[in-house]
Amino acid sequence: MNTNGKGAPHAGLGEVPARILAGQMDFAAAWQRVQEKAGMPGADGVSVRAFARAATANLRALTARLASEQYRPDPLRLAEAEKKSGGRRLLLIPTVADRVAQSAAALWLSAKWNPHFDRASFAYRPGLGVHDALRSLAALRDRGYQWVLDADIRSFFDSIDHELLFEKLTRWLGAGSPLLGWIGSWVAAAVWDGAAVRCLARGVPQGAPLSPLLANFYLDEFDQRLRRTGVQFVRYADDFLVLARSPFELAQSRTVVEEALKELRLNLSEEKTRTTTFEQWFRFLGADIQGERILLPFEQKKPAKRPVAVAPVMPRALLNAYRAGHLKPAGPLQWAARPVETTAAQASGSQGKRLAALAASPADAVLEALRTGVPL
Repeated sequence: MNTNGKGAPHAGLGEVPARILAGQMDFAAAWQRVQEKAGMPGADGVSVRAFARAATANLRALTARLASEQYRPDPLRLAEAEKKSGGRRLLLIPTVADRVAQSAAALWLSAKWNPHFDRASFAYRPGLGVHDALRSLAALRDRGYQWVLDADIRSFFDSIDHELLFEKLTRWLGAGSPLLGWIGSWVAAAVWDGAAVRCLARGVPQGAPLSPLLANFYLDEFDQRLRRTGVQFVRYADDFLVLARSPFELAQSRTVVEEALKELRLNLSEEKTRTTTFEQWFRFLGADIQGERILLPFEQKKPAKRPVAVAPVMPRALLNAYRAGHLKPAGPLQWAARPVETTAAQASGSQGKRLAALAASPADAVLEALRTGVPL
């Protein structure tokens, strides 16, 4: 897939007006996908169930806003979830309406991008998954690739460089494409953190429907570089294995990997990256791997992980001020995970006090901020 070269693979797309582009998207299928995934309300507090009560009218209004180029997404709602390895993961939740819009765009783009992604990329692709990745790994092992670099990209989703991402998107979509503007508003997004509206200056929002596809799009250049230099690999999102027939060959491959990531302004996670072999035990995608054995634990549906800290619903007065263009982001989002034992209810300091004040009197907060010029 040509994301780093000359010209756009989909020539002329930049000249397609918003009304035509919106008409090509399947909003009914996108809404069905959002319903299936359910999830928590966004910053406006509207749940999937509430949206469904007037789904036909809501979808019609959403389509009209996109077609008339009057679409502007609401701020993302900040939440935190615990990682398996400890610590917290930042989640940024769009409203239900914005999830439908993103899902429609993801379906449209996926049909065009997925056939051209590398055969070693298995995550977030229709018809592919963990079992396919493990079968590919076994095939490489059987061909004599016994040495393994068990690799992980440091904070991948939070580290995707917006400038590079939009350079790639512009080459593919064309500078005039309405879709480029929509994606820009979803990625360089406003975020409601419970005390202020801020902007996302780096990374793609985990919790947004389009982010997994954009992640594969961003890493496609990495896959191409490895493929061109003959590096054997299996990638599942930011978790990947590089395979070689000797330790010397693996060291050479690691150099290629590090150079390819550097070009994308990414780095390996030194703590999670190690050299091993099939004779030794290692784990990949939840499977225990040693010698000829690739053992997946008993598969059962895992309960959805509930966030452990969530920003409150955005006060209506603030949301209306944002929608009217009176409320601007107060600066870039600066997020650092609190200790696991700390909850949103236990948040202290100026942000916690400010959150309580906003929740108690949102209208007064808006008026005071507009009067004094202090960012909300």
